[in-house]
Amino acid sequence: MPIPLILTAMAVLWAGDVRASHESPQVWVVLNFLFCTLASMFIAYLIARSFVVRGTPELLMLACGVFIWGAAGCVGAAAPADANIQITIHNTGVWLSALCYLAGAVLSWRPKPAMRTAGLWLAAAYTLALGILGLAALSAVGHWTPAFVIQGRGGTPLRQFMLISATAMIGLAAALLAKVRGPLPRFTHWFALALALLATGLLGGMIQSSYGSLLGWTARGAQSLGGAYMVVAAVVCVRESRVWGLQLEAALRESEERFRIMADGSPIIIWVTDAEGGVQFVNRTYREFFGVTCEHVQGRRWQPLIHPDDAEAYMEEFLQSVRQRKPFKAEARARRADGQWRWIASHAEPRLSRTGEFLGYIGASPDITERKQAEEALRALNTTLESKVAQRTKELQHRAGQLQKLTLELSQAEDRERRRIAAILHEDLQQQITGARFHLTLLRNRAKRSPAQQMMVDKIDDMLREAVEKSRSLSHDLSPAVLHMNDLTEVLRWLAHHVWEKHGLTVHVHVLGEATLQSEALAIFLFRAAQEMLFNVVKHARVHEAGIRARRMGRCMGLSVSDRGRGFDPQELKETPGLGLLSIRERVELLGGRMKIRSSKGRGTTFHIVVPDGGRAREEAKSA
Repeated sequence: MPIPLILTAMAVLWAGDVRASHESPQVWVVLNFLFCTLASMFIAYLIARSFVVRGTPELLMLACGVFIWGAAGCVGAAAPADANIQITIHNTGVWLSALCYLAGAVLSWRPKPAMRTAGLWLAAAYTLALGILGLAALSAVGHWTPAFVIQGRGGTPLRQFMLISATAMIGLAAALLAKVRGPLPRFTHWFALALALLATGLLGGMIQSSYGSLLGWTARGAQSLGGAYMVVAAVVCVRESRVWGLQLEAALRESEERFRIMADGSPIIIWVTDAEGGVQFVNRTYREFFGVTCEHVQGRRWQPLIHPDDAEAYMEEFLQSVRQRKPFKAEARARRADGQWRWIASHAEPRLSRTGEFLGYIGASPDITERKQAEEALRALNTTLESKVAQRTKELQHRAGQLQKLTLELSQAEDRERRRIAAILHEDLQQQITGARFHLTLLRNRAKRSPAQQMMVDKIDDMLREAVEKSRSLSHDLSPAVLHMNDLTEVLRWLAHHVWEKHGLTVHVHVLGEATLQSEALAIFLFRAAQEMLFNVVKHARVHEAGIRARRMGRCMGLSVSDRGRGFDPQELKETPGLGLLSIRERVELLGGRMKIRSSKGRGTTFHIVVPDGGRAREEAKSA
């Protein structure tokens, strides 16, 4: 044991009054950091961990003592290069640390109940200790505390009192700990020796007369050796299997047993593998499902359980996951104990150690046969539904084509009837009225001598002339000759001119793209639609101008009529519909097109129609 030798060396140096000094702050900082700060923090961590687990007050006080000791050395070495400041900080920390050591040793002789919320107590204690040490350092740097040492004369009475009391407290704590028969006798033995060396070093520091003297370095060496003993104590503590009551092996066995009980109680197949993919454990559900024991499937002897058609893909996915250390997921058919093939869905996650080492997989393979059967039934149902939907869609498309054809035929029939009536008006009625006017002219020659008869004849002639004009206008309205040109541009321009002559409404026509239509019936329909929408402008908008836009849209034709008049709420159209607009909407939809009305009160109205120009353009019109 080096303590007697160190005491003897310090006695000789003190008695010989050797004043040779060697100032080397760098060496002191290195020794202080290695054997004081690092060792103390390591021990403080171990004791703190034990305190969090056990919650005993004596462990908390010992942890605070070690923590303050290490922090004091570090703070003192980092202080300004002033011997008095560094010694003041260090000695104050040593005294606080000695007080904590003594309190912990006393409490170890008189055990107290475990403290609740140990983590909060530990954080509060460390914070308080660090705060007190920080205040002491600020006080020393600000020269608010009396001097602890005078160069060439040694320590002051205050420092001597601090060191004597700290040495006494540490020595007493070492003696008390050496007598304790706790769960860690080897640890307490080495820790007590470390405290004894610290007390010896404090004694040497107390009697030194020069900060860098040989006696001072001997004292520092004793303290550094005490730090080394603390490291030995920490190593011994780690090597013991029951470090601070944790009982690692027992805890590990207990954890494994809990896992086995939990896994065996699970209704799902659970398995565990090693890093090479070999099975290490299977639960009771696995054994009962496949009718095997754990020994039968250890390693990779479980492969015959997989269906031959699925085995290759399943194994390839599993081995690739093992090589890449990634999660494993696969589905396959597996043979149950009764010989029936059942679908299983295997999911596994990598097991990693605290250092990140891959240990294997833990996985589950639930039986998904019922789900597979339900999915198959659903697929069959979807196939049937898709077939029926396709059949019904074909029927509806056929009927829609028939309705479209019927709509065009209806428009053509209506136009033929208009043309027939127009022909009657033009070729029959007008000829008869013209003949009547001719005979009326003969009668006028005979009635020249009678003013009353002449007046009557003139009146009848005016009525017949007006009838001719009206029949001619009605004939043109019923069947304009321009309708049979299939050129939408000319049709719309004629309509615009006709509306201006009849109603005084100026209509601006804009046509983009090719305006020649494939169907004469479609040209007639668009003419009637534009005519009806312009009539709606004349009747309700109260404006003097309107616009017509026609645009080729692929295999469809778009037609818009707009104004900036009164406008209306389109929802009101459903409640009080105009017969003309309603008829147009229905015919547009029957043709496979769409009609939109955009209007708001005071901002005008826009009617927009898109109709297919030919049977193949039906889908384009719906998406426009």
